Amino acid sequence: MINRANTNVAFERLVKNTRGSYRAVLDLTVAQQERNLRFARDIAGALGREYYQQVDKNLAVAQELYERSERQYDAWVDLLHRPLYCSDYHRAVFDFSRRIIT
Repeated sequence: MINRANTNVAFERLVKNTRGSYRAVLDLTVAQQERNLRFARDIAGALGREYYQQVDKNLAVAQELYERSERQYDAWVDLLHRPLYCSDYHRAVFDFSRRIIT
């Protein structure tokens, strides 16, 4: 009986230690998964912020290019029609046609 009692005590101790080991591994696994989740969430947030900043910059560049193209168009029209400015009548016709075109 002593042998059986000692065996039962030893087995119970083994089960408690094994349970503690599995619990420690499980706790470490859960903590690692939480860290991985925070890391992935931070990366996704950074990518989203970078994307929107790039969109804003591209919009500003596109708007600047549009404004420059308008000024360039106006300069070409003025250059091409400059010979028509020989009299007030021609200037009035040119200004009227320019308002109709643009």
